[in-house]
Amino acid sequence: MSSSTDNGLSSAAQTEQVTLLRTFLEHRAAISRLIRRVLGRADPEDLLQETIARAIEAQTRRTIETPKAYLFTTARHLALKERARLAARLTDHAGDLLDAAEFATCDAFVESEVEGERMLALFQAALESLPEQCRRVYLLRKVYGFSHQELAQLLGISVKTVERHIAKALLRCGEQMEAGGYPLPNASTPGPRHKSSGAAPAVTAGSRATLE
Repeated sequence: MSSSTDNGLSSAAQTEQVTLLRTFLEHRAAISRLIRRVLGRADPEDLLQETIARAIEAQTRRTIETPKAYLFTTARHLALKERARLAARLTDHAGDLLDAAEFATCDAFVESEVEGERMLALFQAALESLPEQCRRVYLLRKVYGFSHQELAQLLGISVKTVERHIAKALLRCGEQMEAGGYPLPNASTPGPRHKSSGAAPAVTAGSRATLE
């Protein structure tokens, strides 16, 4: 039978907690870098504290066999969750995320600041016309660089559904931009703010029926 210490923990549990804390301190800098990679320049301190707090709480219910892996997995999960929360809040206002830089490759069309503003307004209107989930998926992919797999995990949908949302957004935005005299350039390329994998699928005439 395990003896108890003054803090109520058994000797074995206290040893496990010490090991967990030492592991956290040893890899704190690496965990911080992981959080920064996911969130960009955001201060990782709050998520670092939440990571170790959750790990300690989890350890009261079960033995954590691999503390290092558990800490990194928890930190990544928390960072992705926070990134999704921030992105969801921001994508409620699509116009706030976009600026004339999105159309820097449209020099052939944008010949004046007024025309550039008109083009931006047209694209914003096209985005606002999309269903909420479709718009959110497109912006998280285009602006934040989420991969299809990350989007599926964070939004609780399948990768196939993610692809359909992106294809639908490209089709609808492309049609509205073209109707306004501004074909949407290179719409499938993610923005430069976060490197990601997985290109948006091409939209063909044969796929239109499945997007309606």
